[in-house]
Parts: sequence; C-alpha cells; structure tokens
Amino acid sequence: MKSVLLGAAAILALTPGVAPAAGHHPSKVITGIKLQPGVHRPCGGGGLCPNWSQNSSDTGVGIDSQHFESTFANYNNSGADDFYISAKKALICDVGVTGVYYNGAGPASSFNVDIWKDNPGSDATRVAGVDNASYTQTGNVFDIDTTTGKKHKCIKLKGGKKGVAAHYWISVEANCAFSTCGQWGWELRPQVAGTSSAVWSEAGGFGTSCEGDDDSGSPGWNTLGVCIGSSYTGDDFMFGL
Repeated sequence: MKSVLLGAAAILALTPGVAPAAGHHPSKVITGIKLQPGVHRPCGGGGLCPNWSQNSSDTGVGIDSQHFESTFANYNNSGADDFYISAKKALICDVGVTGVYYNGAGPASSFNVDIWKDNPGSDATRVAGVDNASYTQTGNVFDIDTTTGKKHKCIKLKGGKKGVAAHYWISVEANCAFSTCGQWGWELRPQVAGTSSAVWSEAGGFGTSCEGDDDSGSPGWNTLGVCIGSSYTGDDFMFGL
C-alpha cells in the first residue's frame, strides 16, 4: 500500500463515517481503504458500449474529487483520466467509478461528469458533460447515470478513424458538502490504462501547483505525482464505461 504524509486535517480521514469537527478542513488523500465488493451495472448502450474497464487492482488510496458548498468552494477539485474508443461511435449511458466517503459518511447529492477530446480542462475540447447526475451505490462502486432528458439519451461520442482510436478524458466529481457529507475520494490503481496517468486540478485551497479549475476558467491540470505527491506518480483512477 502506498502512503503519504498527511496534515492534521487528514487524520480524521482515517475514520470514515465520522462527520468533520469544527475547525477541520478538507484533505486531498485518504489511505488504508478496504473496498466493499460492488458490481458496475451494464452500460445500457448495447453494442455501442465502449466496454472500457479499469475498475481493478486498487491501491487502497482515494484522491478527493469533489464540488464543495460555498464555505469551502476554494477546495473544489477534480480528477480526470483518459480512455479510447476504437469503434466508429460509442454511447456513454453511465460511468461506474470506485470511490469512498471519508471525513464523513456521505451521501453525495449527485455527481458531475465531463468528457474532453484529447486534453482535459479546456472549454474548447469539452465534448459532453452532465451536472448533478443521479447515481446508485453498491459497495464502493458508484454507478452514475449520464443520460439526459425525458427520453434518457446517452452521451454520443465519435470513435476512431482509419484504424486510429479516438482519445478522450473523463472527469468525475461528487457534489458533497463538507459540513454534512464529508469528502469523496476516487480510488487509485497502479496500472496505467490508455496512454497517460490520471491528472488533477484544484481551486487553490489545497495550496498545490495545480491551482485552477473549470469554474475559474484557468485549468491547472497536472499529474498526481505533481499535484498530490511523488508516491502517486503513474497511478490511474478506477472507472468503467
């Protein structure tokens, strides 16, 4: 299991299910996670599902990926990871992510999902997104519904051309108030799927060099090794499509 030196605010994170005490602040990392079994439901897109899965080989570490209430808005942050689509097109009807509540027992009110082409964080490359998406939870697996409208339309993505797969990035963040929900950590895995390891960006409250998020219009995405700590260089987030 990988470890990282945590500040006083993170000590409480080692006791998931306990609401944060007055004066405590969010922490970037939760370690020592013991996963509860969960199953990612079928994607709902039939033969157009990407069938991309990296929900395995967890490290026991979760990285905060979360939209806080206004009091802690300067801690807003997002994790993102890449995936490929080799078919001509694909439907994203839900995203199954492995995560954990810490500094509180949850639940998140909803999740936000964004998808970019080639590079994360830029409005110019953002191709799809769903805010305040509903979800179901089984164990540590969170199935996030990315359909929209009365007809529950799935996200449509263009696939590869001339034998070259299309490259995308996906971000998942929990809408979780620190005062009542606590925090939500996105689980890590040591293997890199796709071509790049996971990246992260925050609004400045954590004081990292990765300051800047979608809300500020100045994305500061960088690798986990840079943003969180060298122990996490090369790690990926756990998710399936």
